[in-house]
Amino acid sequence: SLITFRYNQNKPLITTTNRSFRPVDARFGPDGALYLCDWYNPIIGHYQASFRHPERDQEHGRIWRVTAKDRPLTIPPRLGGAPLEELLGQLGAMDRWTRDFAKRALADREPQQVVTAARRWLSAPARTELEWKEALGVFQSHEVVERALVVRLAAARDPGARAYAAAAIGSWADRLDDPLALLEPLAKDVHPRVRLNAIVAATWIPKVEAVETVLAAASGDRDPFIDFALRQAIHSLKPLWLPALQTGRLAFAIDPGRLGLLVGHDGSPDTLVALRELLKSSPLAPANRAAFLQILAGHGDANDVTEILSLADPDLLARLLPGVVKSVRLRLPTPPGNAGELLRPLLASPVPALRNEALRLAGLWRVDSARPLLLAEAMGSPAAMEGLVALDATAAAGLVVRRLQELVPPAPLLQWLEAFFSRKDATDALARALTGMPPSRETAHAALDVLNRRGVQSGQLHAVFVAAAGPATNQWTWSETLSRELAAEVRRSGNFIRGREIFQRAALACTSCHRVGAEGGIIGPALDTLGTAQPLDFIIGTILEPKKEIKEGFEAFEIETKSGDVLTGYRIRSDRGEVVLRESASTEAMALRRDQVKSERSVGTLMPPGLVDGLSRDELRDLVAYLASLGSPAK
Repeated sequence: SLITFRYNQNKPLITTTNRSFRPVDARFGPDGALYLCDWYNPIIGHYQASFRHPERDQEHGRIWRVTAKDRPLTIPPRLGGAPLEELLGQLGAMDRWTRDFAKRALADREPQQVVTAARRWLSAPARTELEWKEALGVFQSHEVVERALVVRLAAARDPGARAYAAAAIGSWADRLDDPLALLEPLAKDVHPRVRLNAIVAATWIPKVEAVETVLAAASGDRDPFIDFALRQAIHSLKPLWLPALQTGRLAFAIDPGRLGLLVGHDGSPDTLVALRELLKSSPLAPANRAAFLQILAGHGDANDVTEILSLADPDLLARLLPGVVKSVRLRLPTPPGNAGELLRPLLASPVPALRNEALRLAGLWRVDSARPLLLAEAMGSPAAMEGLVALDATAAAGLVVRRLQELVPPAPLLQWLEAFFSRKDATDALARALTGMPPSRETAHAALDVLNRRGVQSGQLHAVFVAAAGPATNQWTWSETLSRELAAEVRRSGNFIRGREIFQRAALACTSCHRVGAEGGIIGPALDTLGTAQPLDFIIGTILEPKKEIKEGFEAFEIETKSGDVLTGYRIRSDRGEVVLRESASTEAMALRRDQVKSERSVGTLMPPGLVDGLSRDELRDLVAYLASLGSPAK
């Protein structure tokens, strides 16, 4: 997955047991020392204690100066009154303080003199990219457009310099002759920070072509920062691009995939109306027609769905039906009055792609005439099982439970169970059926493995399989004593090589969710630097009590729609209009309108408890040792 920013957590620079130590600010000074502003108060702000509490210290405060041992302090440069050439020479200084204050000093000098001196200084060979970047700030402080310097920075090796160039183009958009031409290569940059700045810069250019730059920048890998900027840019530029879309000019000017990106992030009725009108009135190329229909399949209404199902082109229909199924599942649960008639030819189709999606729709729309077909094919067809679960979860559960009694080991277990995980009524029906006909111990272990790999949060279903699997060898429960003892054992005799083998055991499902290097899944957080970022007691706590510590960005939510679907994953965005969830099963971002959400709740973590209950103490120790070694260059 795309990572725009990364940080490494090092050991604390200063620790103390004094409860009055309250560092509220930290700055590096011109001498290279770190200065800490210490509020020095045993009572912090907020409302935990009265403002008149006698322990509030309103007279004292401290400034700490932290310096490197056996290393002299930096001699601060004399910037006030220094010659222009000397100030410009400080733009390449190693410390940021000197560079920033040199620019402040230059901003106070006579503009024309500074600009002339800066141009002369830049003309010298061997100027660094850092000096180019800081010099651009000097020109900006005097409101002087320096196009040649922007062009030079836009081609720099340092992505930070290229990102700065993109921001400068936005600032000077009304004074540059060709801002969009300058932004074009930056919109296709490999670095996400550069593309992010290109999106923001394009919003300052009042031309319809600016939205093409925005979409070009967002067509690559995206992160939450780029997604946010994309939504804002599309909204900001809409008065320019919507008229172009309505007249057909925009539709042919951009790639069909980018048009989908535009409409998907806008989603307003006027945009969809424009697409429908273009489909009716314009002679469209096949690729554009397919793109428009794909957008309506994902964002349109029930009438659009009916129109799509009536298409006579099997190849086009096969491409559109998955989007239709997704829309029916999440947004359009009410079936059309002629649902059975619409699906009849598709259910009889010899094209598997068409027939499978029709089976799913038959269940979602509760087409009872399709029940015999779904019952007959459910155990051999995932699509038919999904349809049957939506139509009659109790009947589907009965089929699965009876088959679990017949097969050992149950090879297609995931195929049979997968359809139940997306509906709360279905998991409850399966749990009730299993209570009456418990599976074998071997089947229960295999089913628990499936649940663990998928991050399924159904407590009732999990409890049924746990009971059938029998008691675990060990049942580890976190406590401060166990954590302290286990940490000491890890330091003394932990074998991280053996721990790696334990981590990769299929029964633990660690590699199904977590990535280490290039191996593993992406459902949970990557563990590449876990050992350097977290102490031993934290690692032990997350293993024995997963809900004890949840990494930021990985708090799991369960959303139940009004149509009965249950989605579990990580919430990307939530507002009054919609909630966007990255679903754990597919890692796909799912956008749900608020009026379709029945309930939304935090479930903490997707990591189930008791995963390590089958490990001996020595195995648990070595597993912790391996996790604690991650990120260490020596290991």
